[in-house]
Amino acid sequence: MHKRTALRGLAAASLTLGMGLVGPQALAADPIKIGLILPMTGQQATTGRQIDAAVRLYGAERQHDRRPQGGSDRQG
Repeated sequence: MHKRTALRGLAAASLTLGMGLVGPQALAADPIKIGLILPMTGQQATTGRQIDAAVRLYGAERQHDRRPQGGSDRQG
């Protein structure tokens, strides 16, 4: 039991240190990459293509929503 407790403590310390080293490096402007494992062949290929298209559409809509809307600060 003592060995197991020591291993848990070591794992917790590793995670804490790892989070501290990785966390500050990510900035809000950095893109987030999302990976999917989808079936693209065989019987489930249609489902895989539909999910892929849905994720791409969602990403395109999110990009469109983040673009600044012109006109409010224009002087004319």
